[in-house]
Amino acid sequence: MKATWSIITSDSLWATFMRVKYIQGKTSSKTWKECWRCLRELVEHSTWDFGVGNFNVFQENWRGSGNLAHIVVPHPYQSFTLEEAAIERFNFPILHQGLQQELLEDLSI
Repeated sequence: MKATWSIITSDSLWATFMRVKYIQGKTSSKTWKECWRCLRELVEHSTWDFGVGNFNVFQENWRGSGNLAHIVVPHPYQSFTLEEAAIERFNFPILHQGLQQELLEDLSI
């Protein structure tokens, strides 16, 4: 997972080589297949360490239980940031009352 994360985030010579060869070049190998499996696992288990910020409240996995995109696509609220949602106290008609309360509790944690 660490190597896969480095491929995605680092500008080192090794990471650049790996991106060019395996991502842009679409070359398949046993090593790359393992990296790809790790990447999927990394994304599934990643969460944000956040304050009230400007990332997308519905697209990011800020709660650690998956994103909320399936609820709002397509919808005018789909581009709201966490900061905007917090100001509105998650009071959006597309979210049922229980989920609104749950999101407020997750935000306070």
